[in-house]
Amino acid sequence: MKLIWLPSAVQDLTTTVDYLRERADPSTVNRFARRIHAVATQLEEMPYMGHVTPEDDRFREFHIPGSTINLIYRVFEQEGEIQLRSVFDTRRLRFDDWD
Repeated sequence: MKLIWLPSAVQDLTTTVDYLRERADPSTVNRFARRIHAVATQLEEMPYMGHVTPEDDRFREFHIPGSTINLIYRVFEQEGEIQLRSVFDTRRLRFDDWD
């Protein structure tokens, strides 16, 4: 399957990397970015490795072990495509937590 990074996922990753650049050494930032990319690439081979999200059963979520990052994506079997929607940092509030 082909992995498509939606603009929202690219923005999420950019925001997180920018945040890390202000607080961590360059090797840590590079390691983090490489790890995100490696796990996202694994989705092409194993698109169902994430669980269905509780908010919307059309989407799947994969937690990157040892991090606070979840990849939120949707599988389009017919098109042979995976759309990565969000690189979600679990330290952020979820939408339904904004009361």
